[in-house]
Amino acid sequence: MDNKKLAITAAIAVVIIAAAAALIMTSNQGNHDEGPTYRTVTDLAGKEVQIPDADHINRIVVLAPPLLSNVLDVVPSEKIVGVNQMAFAYSNQDILQKTFPNWKSVDTSFVTGFVVNKESLLNLKPDIILYYGNTQIEGIEDVSVPMVDFFFMGNWDTETVTVAWDKLLREVFQSKETGTMKAQWDAADKLASEKTKDVASKKRVLALFMDNNGSLMASGTTGSGNDYIWSVMPKAGLEQIDTGFAGSMACSMEDVLKWNPDMVIVFQGSAKAILSNSIPGQDWSNVKAFKDKAIYDAPRTTYSWYVTCSDSPLMQLWMISIAYPDLYGQDEMKSYLSKYYKDSYGITLTDSEISSVLGY
Repeated sequence: MDNKKLAITAAIAVVIIAAAAALIMTSNQGNHDEGPTYRTVTDLAGKEVQIPDADHINRIVVLAPPLLSNVLDVVPSEKIVGVNQMAFAYSNQDILQKTFPNWKSVDTSFVTGFVVNKESLLNLKPDIILYYGNTQIEGIEDVSVPMVDFFFMGNWDTETVTVAWDKLLREVFQSKETGTMKAQWDAADKLASEKTKDVASKKRVLALFMDNNGSLMASGTTGSGNDYIWSVMPKAGLEQIDTGFAGSMACSMEDVLKWNPDMVIVFQGSAKAILSNSIPGQDWSNVKAFKDKAIYDAPRTTYSWYVTCSDSPLMQLWMISIAYPDLYGQDEMKSYLSKYYKDSYGITLTDSEISSVLGY
């Protein structure tokens, strides 16, 4: 091959190599992630928080136990890398398995109660931390991770709070859906109002929980902690017993006898243990709710319906079904729960799963 042909061949090769290199560079530039863009959200404590765009929120830590159920309603469960163990303790684990298939592999070791191990938390490499009130972030206030507070100061109305949670979560994760929680409440409120409009004599209900030693605690009619239930009682045509205090307080068997409730709803502890009258130091035999066998465990799905969660709209309807079954029967409640889960989560519940939730 003469020198002229060699030169032409070499030139062609150079052109091909240069074109290929340019193509590779262009391709790499097109796929290059330049990192997140940041935006400002105002959390429920009124603080402005700088957070990344939702496409860059792939590792979520949930410190607030009830909030997990609402998070599952908005984001894929595989993005949740850390959860407070108490979120699982108050759930129905058969239902949890369907809504959060990977829940057993999610890290819970970084927090005990609400005491967070900072090093263990940071090892999770979270993109965002969702919490409830300043007590949940003591000792980690200075971490360089966006933290969004879901504590709605001064508001203990279950509907208002869960609607606000849903709205904020959808803003944080830039969900295209809006008003989902509000629509669920509107439907449940309308049905409950129709079913209870003719209730003349309201049944009186004691909202109760027990510690590990069996000591009794009663939920006040207003206040904090587990007292969100007070806002749901009137929707079900029920009267929550006025315990004489705001917030949850210890009470005695003498107090229970004095209040003499028509019904008892148990959040923590066991309705079965009360109905068997087997708790040391307690004699329920003279309480009306005991005589009528009207003592019930609060239903649990992704969390207990006794407090705020994504299934809170169902609580009022369940209470009607046990208090006034002639107005709203068990079969109706079972059908409503089945449709609710299919519409909200795309999940089909079996008859046995529905019964395990409702307790009948």
